[in-house]
Amino acid sequence: MDTEALLKKVESTLEASRKDPPEPVAKRPRGRPRKLVGQAPSSESVLDTQKVISNLTSVFSLSGEHSEPSKAIAPVSPSRIPQFSASPDISSDSNVETTESSGDSVRALPEASEAKVHEILRRDHTRDPDRREKSLTIYLYYRGVDRLRLSTLPRAVFIQAAKMAAELGRLDTLDDISRDLLEWYEGDKGKVDKEARCETISKFLTMFSEDGLLKHATVLALFDAWVDAGQHGALSQNALNRVMEALLATHLNVAHAYSPYAPVALRFIELLMKHASTARGDPTLTEGPHKRQVAVNYQPPLAVEKLFTLVRAYITLEHHDVALDIFQRLVVLSFIPRNAIQHAEGIYDKSKDFRLIVLSALVKACLQWQWRIRAVPFMADLIQSYSVLNEEIRTITEELLEKLLEKPTVDCLIAAQRLASLFITRTTPDLPLSDYFVSRIYLQAGELRLAAKDDATNDTAADAAVEMYGVTQRSGNLAKHAYPPPDGRVVRWLLRHLTLKVKNMDYARKLVQQIADSPEDLPVHVRADVISIAASNGFASAARKLWDRYAEDILPSGDLSTKFVQQRRSSDTGAVSGSPPVAVRMVSLFVNLADKEAKRTKDLKSRLRGLSAAPSSSELRLGGSAPKTNSQDQTLEQIKYRESRHEDFKAFAQHVAESFRQHLEPLEKADHLHLNALARIHFRLGQSAEGFDIFKIMIKRQEIPDTYDVNVALTMLAKHNVRAAARVVDAMVKKGLRPDGVTFGTVMSAGMAAGDLELVDWLLGLAADLDVGISMKGVTAGIHASVTQSMNSDPPERLRSNLNAVMKMIRASRHQSYLPTPNTGKLCVNASLKAESAELAFEFWRMLLRGRAEWEDYQHVGLRFRIANRTRQEVVLGRMTQGRAKEMVELLGLSETHRVGTWRPKAPDVLPQS
Repeated sequence: MDTEALLKKVESTLEASRKDPPEPVAKRPRGRPRKLVGQAPSSESVLDTQKVISNLTSVFSLSGEHSEPSKAIAPVSPSRIPQFSASPDISSDSNVETTESSGDSVRALPEASEAKVHEILRRDHTRDPDRREKSLTIYLYYRGVDRLRLSTLPRAVFIQAAKMAAELGRLDTLDDISRDLLEWYEGDKGKVDKEARCETISKFLTMFSEDGLLKHATVLALFDAWVDAGQHGALSQNALNRVMEALLATHLNVAHAYSPYAPVALRFIELLMKHASTARGDPTLTEGPHKRQVAVNYQPPLAVEKLFTLVRAYITLEHHDVALDIFQRLVVLSFIPRNAIQHAEGIYDKSKDFRLIVLSALVKACLQWQWRIRAVPFMADLIQSYSVLNEEIRTITEELLEKLLEKPTVDCLIAAQRLASLFITRTTPDLPLSDYFVSRIYLQAGELRLAAKDDATNDTAADAAVEMYGVTQRSGNLAKHAYPPPDGRVVRWLLRHLTLKVKNMDYARKLVQQIADSPEDLPVHVRADVISIAASNGFASAARKLWDRYAEDILPSGDLSTKFVQQRRSSDTGAVSGSPPVAVRMVSLFVNLADKEAKRTKDLKSRLRGLSAAPSSSELRLGGSAPKTNSQDQTLEQIKYRESRHEDFKAFAQHVAESFRQHLEPLEKADHLHLNALARIHFRLGQSAEGFDIFKIMIKRQEIPDTYDVNVALTMLAKHNVRAAARVVDAMVKKGLRPDGVTFGTVMSAGMAAGDLELVDWLLGLAADLDVGISMKGVTAGIHASVTQSMNSDPPERLRSNLNAVMKMIRASRHQSYLPTPNTGKLCVNASLKAESAELAFEFWRMLLRGRAEWEDYQHVGLRFRIANRTRQEVVLGRMTQGRAKEMVELLGLSETHRVGTWRPKAPDVLPQS
């Protein structure tokens, strides 16, 4: 079947289904009716007009720098883009008053008075830098006084006035100037000059082609007038793009009821066809030695791309006759290549669907001309047009994906990801997308992870990978087909991106679990990192499954035939079992889980005791013991379950630790990094003796443990004996080691919790002697525990001593970003008031609450009232001077309600008293 026969068949198919064929293009009226100008101007008006023309012809020249669009026109913000009218009517507004666009960058129009216009006309402004503003002044004056005079203005006035209106952000005024140009300007010097009219309209379309500067209807009216005036010159690509955009937003928009057969649309098609046929330059006609090179490098003119877009628009509107007409003419001009026609022939034999035939041919043509990204909208329309996709659509989709992923670029990768996501979402279980393309998208995203983001979409390669994974994990898509996880070469990068950059823990958890469940093994060099990431983010079950899979040696020992395999396997397992980050994080994770289970078990046992102690109603009546209730049985089952989980987690943490230690033995030959990790693991398991033994090994080798590990060790020691931890700090100082602020804060926190104020005071003095700032980050918990316990059990004198120690620690801290939280500040203020110390309460408020808590907060206001009340009380009792009390009350913002020297004022009823 040849091309002509195919087109005739498709046309006959359309003819059979066509209801109301449109009027032929040649018989349709072209152009638009011209408006009547009205009565002729008076003789005085003509005289004034001639003076204006003679003055302005030399003033507002179109030559030189002003022949190009103004570079001073600022980009238009979305707030100033005019709303599209409901009707494409392009009639001019005859009202003098105009509603200007509003926005922050919109400036006032120049004053258009008769005196100012005459002043402009009297002077020579050839080199005047304000000629744009003066042009706009003249235009506004004539438009407001006598619009007939606009016909006498040269084109330079219209252009300069339009530039000024655009610079001022007065978009409605710019639109009025464009409409008045169409209505009144026929040529300079009072003569009809179609060539000058065409050039002026073309200049307007080029200068103001930026989206939003001119309304869609005005753009189409300018284009229509340019065609009517004879099409002198050529429209720029920017102008053609703007006309295309206006057409797609109006006459060819599904959401609007405009006619796709509007003359302006058909004229635009004819213009593009003219451009395409003129610039065709068929490479097959080239003779000589360079014939092959020309054919390979040939690219169709840009008009062809716009014609492809128009075919798509008419198919979307279901006006297949116009789409077929454009398609036929593109075939005749050889812009739809032979292989696309042959492909269409094969589809026609299987399906008589016009949309499938034409859009698939356009996709093939785009691939022929290397327009990979431009083919994606056609393919997307094809996929979205069918409720049930078929094999032909999958074949074309995968062919386009192959081309998009051929060369690794971010724009092609994003286009491929979006097309693949669309197909996966729309397809059925029996027609999945090949796993190959999903894996290729992940792999290429990893290769392009350092590339710049795509300018058109503002997305990066990592964004494409995350979006691709999210689409494949949707429940509806998972029910159709289980797509593979990212390749082992990129999974580590993607996991880090999910957990550290985008913080998408849901996707990260699913990915780790998918890797754990997959039969495919990870590459050896990424296994430890994947497990470490999983453990550090709390993905316990998947991390444990991966550790069991890659850290255990499953080969039997003693078989000489497998000696090399055993060595290789041992090396592979050692990469996981001997990894310090994996061991530390796995032990820490499962010890935390065991601690949580122990706490839950303790709570359940407490609940069970409460249930057992509570007498039942039958027991109260009969005086006997009541049988076990269902609630007790359930609680016992939960206790058994929690205890078994506690033991399991604890045993697994111990197993990881032992595996790590076995990998290091003999410990005397292990390096510093691994020994530090082993010491931390032992301290985390509560094995302080074993942890200190590791430190002894390092010290024997004259190696100093890391400060972080020392702090971990001191934390564990301080829980059992805070004074022993303090002696370790003292020994470090005597041996020339310098503890940091975290070290002091760790021991102080334990001392505060234990109520050992003497020890805390000694540590504060030692830190001051060493000029070490106390880190409040580790002390806050101890402060909270100590103050709470002291408030509940200690007398005021003891409580004040405790609070003074807390105050010293806070003042010794140099890390203001780590000050205790406002909640801790409120606790200390309340404790100070209970200890009957206004000074302490005020100081805690000044350091921990002032500027950090909302001034008008209900609790904060009440707290300030209570401090002020206590201050006045201490003045009356003689414990505080009036001057100091006055300073405190003024800083509290209560000087008007609390006069120093008088007894407690009455606080508002709404304020809390405690």
